[in-house]
Amino acid sequence: MKVAIDARFVGTPGGLGRYVEELVSAMVAEAGGDEFVLFLRDAGMGRFADSKVLRRLNAEVRWYGLREQLSMPGIARSAHADLVHWTHWNVPLMTPRPFVVTIHDLIMLDYPSVRSTTLGPAVFAMKNAGFKVVLGNAIKNSAAILVPSGYVKKRVLETWNIDADKVVVTGEGVLALPSGSIESDLKIRESLGVRGEYLFTLGNAYPHKNLDGLLDAFVLLKKDRPDLSLAIAGNDDFFSRRLRTEAGRTGRAQGVVFLSSPDDPAIAALYRGAAAYIAPSFTEGFGLPPLEAMSVGVPVASSGGGSFPEVLGEAAERFNPHRAEDMARVIGRILDDDILRERLAAAGPEQAARWSWKEAAKITLATYRKVLEKKVE
Repeated sequence: MKVAIDARFVGTPGGLGRYVEELVSAMVAEAGGDEFVLFLRDAGMGRFADSKVLRRLNAEVRWYGLREQLSMPGIARSAHADLVHWTHWNVPLMTPRPFVVTIHDLIMLDYPSVRSTTLGPAVFAMKNAGFKVVLGNAIKNSAAILVPSGYVKKRVLETWNIDADKVVVTGEGVLALPSGSIESDLKIRESLGVRGEYLFTLGNAYPHKNLDGLLDAFVLLKKDRPDLSLAIAGNDDFFSRRLRTEAGRTGRAQGVVFLSSPDDPAIAALYRGAAAYIAPSFTEGFGLPPLEAMSVGVPVASSGGGSFPEVLGEAAERFNPHRAEDMARVIGRILDDDILRERLAAAGPEQAARWSWKEAAKITLATYRKVLEKKVE
């Protein structure tokens, strides 16, 4: 079996690159005699090496644009693969078949807000219409749809009239965080300006992440805990800069440390030192950061939105993401209740261990084979 995989997100910040890199690495370890051709941009070429089972193919083509639609089908055909795996919804309309697609979530359908884009309203409307065409093509013409959670599968089946067997839940995985001593972690956090008791959250600042709601809850928490701080880490982009500006303008920045693109050792140190990890999103297709926090025994408070109940199970305390008072109440309980905090810290590593890239790779490989067997029939 020879599979071509769109790996252009590898080497870029964010969960998409992480998903592709970890999945491919796990599949190569599991694959036996299978072969993989990776479409990579320059930023990701160094993450893999050519071998008997893996070949890199340069595809310096940005995603979501016209050039992608025009150039990527030819690049895909040049791989001479039995199957193409597009790892995000942006599947070229003229892609060779058969292909499978990963749909990580339907957030762009569920939250089509101009606040989630840097585009003006008219251009956003055109782009959103194009997104729906491309996504619809990917859903209808793919041989299989891979999703990270049962929640996303449910949303796909609610939105399109397709066979439920076509949508395959793969899960994702949690890897060991970079190691560090108490002393080295403390030095890293101090260098970042994070000291004392603090809450931590990691991710981009898109509207569905509900960081505005977390800031509102933090203001309430500070009334009784003046020394508490909040570390918000994510990409340095338009959305994070807008969040910082609005937090300052509305008086909600006191005690908040905004961290731009910290490296893996810094993220690990921030996880390990946090009094609690907060996952305030209205919805998520999976949600790796709270699982990573759980893996090192950090108590987690999360919304009840999207896939969080499925992925985090009973190892997290939940709040209503639409009510800052409820978020503050739940976080406050974790901070004040030693027994609750110890229970969450003990349950977290066990919950995190239930998810693995090895299992995701096995399910993905089995899906490839099933697709190709149907093609032969």
